[in-house]
Amino acid sequence: MKKNSAKKLYTVLVIILLLSTVNALLVTCQGIGGLIYPECFGVRWLDAYKWLQVAIIVGRMIGGLALSALLYTFTINTIKGYKAGVLFPRKNFGVLIACSIALFVYIFCQDNIHLVRLSNDAVGKLYINPDTIVFPLIFVVFALMYKVAVKVSEENSLTI
Repeated sequence: MKKNSAKKLYTVLVIILLLSTVNALLVTCQGIGGLIYPECFGVRWLDAYKWLQVAIIVGRMIGGLALSALLYTFTINTIKGYKAGVLFPRKNFGVLIACSIALFVYIFCQDNIHLVRLSNDAVGKLYINPDTIVFPLIFVVFALMYKVAVKVSEENSLTI
């Protein structure tokens, strides 16, 4: 790979790391803050739905943190693979599949955050938007494309 291409790859990977860090900090602060200082974050506890409200806050936090950690893992695997001469490390396929699951949890909880902040007509109504299913499926499609890229890259390395 040319030096210019390597610089671009590293630049993209650094941007991924920075955005993942910002997302992890934001989701963690909002999640812990909502649990400890509910009035500051607009959380209104209802005894009948408190378990669901806590599950949504914690699920959003865990989904966001897991997504950030998986993107870190993807980035580190890519850097290690590049240094070893492999452009598409095989490990990243599983990481991308796990990212789709974490993304589903994060988006599902984000779509239902209204239950935590409670508008008058929102009590007890869980929503699943099309985006909740479509975006993780797009991640799965990219993971499958990545798997094909791994196979093609491995075949090309065997060719003389």
